[in-house]
Amino acid sequence: MWKFATLLWSICLLSGVLQAQGDLYDYNHSLRYANYLVKTRQYQLAAEEWERLVYLAPENDSLKLQFVRTLRYKKDYQLGVRKTESWYIDLPAVPRPFAVEYSRMLLLSAAYTKAEYFVDTNQHLTSEDRSFFHLNRLLLGQDWEGAIHHFGSSPGMKALNPKYQSLINDLQQRKYKRPWVAMSLSAVVPGSGKLYTRDWQDALLSMLTIGTFAWQTYNGFRRDGTESVYGWVFGTVGFGFYTGNIYGSYKAARKYNHDLDHHFQQEAHDLFVRSMDSPR
Repeated sequence: MWKFATLLWSICLLSGVLQAQGDLYDYNHSLRYANYLVKTRQYQLAAEEWERLVYLAPENDSLKLQFVRTLRYKKDYQLGVRKTESWYIDLPAVPRPFAVEYSRMLLLSAAYTKAEYFVDTNQHLTSEDRSFFHLNRLLLGQDWEGAIHHFGSSPGMKALNPKYQSLINDLQQRKYKRPWVAMSLSAVVPGSGKLYTRDWQDALLSMLTIGTFAWQTYNGFRRDGTESVYGWVFGTVGFGFYTGNIYGSYKAARKYNHDLDHHFQQEAHDLFVRSMDSPR
């Protein structure tokens, strides 16, 4: 009798434990857990949980939105784009919340042409949405003149984050280095082209190196005349450094301009990201 009672009690206890474990994976528990994972910035786990919830309730658009938003948080933009396109075949009819997320992820994944077409053709984005996304497409695509013109000619742009105005002001005042100027300066005074591009260390090194070779060449010819092997060796090597420095100044100017553009693009990217919602 006691053995039977013990067995019955064990079966009931095991059943209760299994039921409790099953409840942990039901819709409500999973929803709370997914939100918790987002708030604690565990985006990989959160994305997996949102995907499971979407599987449980495939008609629930709010779950899909949370899923792609979490993919954006974890910087998996291309997957977010593919998921959105798999759910909405007719992209012009994508509802505004999804259209906003989709536009963000297209821009963040550098799909600028695709983003421009989508923003222009979607039926639910507002005029403010379109203007904002067009500005950021121009900025992220390094179309500085287009961004400056768009910011100045589009109503409502000045109501954006004041840092956009600051960025536009900086773009208006940007100054590139001209490669031919850098080459000309280095041709006249070795190293001065590097100085022009603010490459101080390389400029000083070039001046010292070429100056040393020039001095040794002069000493050799002064002592032994045009027959000086010493003079010809140092002169030939020095001339190689001289011509290399001229070309190096050209590359330094190009690098300066590239780094300047990259700086502005990174600033635009960070500003665009900060303009979005973020998990609390």
